[in-house]
Amino acid sequence: MSIARVTHQEGEDFANISSGISRAARRYKYPECEDHGALLFEMSNGGQATLIFDYLRPNTAASHGDDHLRVAGSEGIVEVRIGDTASLCEIMTHTSAPEPLVVPDIQANLLVDFVADLRGGEPVWVPQEDAFRATEVSIKARDAADSRQTVNL
Repeated sequence: MSIARVTHQEGEDFANISSGISRAARRYKYPECEDHGALLFEMSNGGQATLIFDYLRPNTAASHGDDHLRVAGSEGIVEVRIGDTASLCEIMTHTSAPEPLVVPDIQANLLVDFVADLRGGEPVWVPQEDAFRATEVSIKARDAADSRQTVNL
C-alpha cells in the first residue's frame, strides 16, 4: 500500500511518523536498497495507520505485490486485500458476520496515466498536491528512520 493511498482512502492527513527500515537481509547483493521496514503514522484525527513493506518474498513464490488495507473503527472494520490472483473486500461489524463488498475492476496504471497526461491526454487521477504530499511524507519517513525519532508532519 502506498503512502498516497492512505490519505486517499482515509480522507485524513498525517500528523507525525515513526519508522524503522533495514537492509540487513540483502545488504551484500543490494547495499543501498532497504529490503524491509515499517512505518507508523498518527493521523490528523488521532487515528493510526501502518505501512509495512518487504522485498524478501522468494522469487519462486506464487504471488508478489500483495496489498492490504484495513480501516478499523469503533463500529467495525473494512478490509481490502489485493493480490496477483484474487481480491477480497469485506465489511464486518460487532453485530454482523463478515460480508463481501464488490471490488470494482479498475484498469488504472498510474505511470501510464501520468505519461498520457504529460502528452496532453486525460488528467491523471491522483491530484498533483496529493503526489507532492506523498513525496514529502516519504522523505520525512526516511528522516524518521535515520534519526530513530518521531517526525512531525
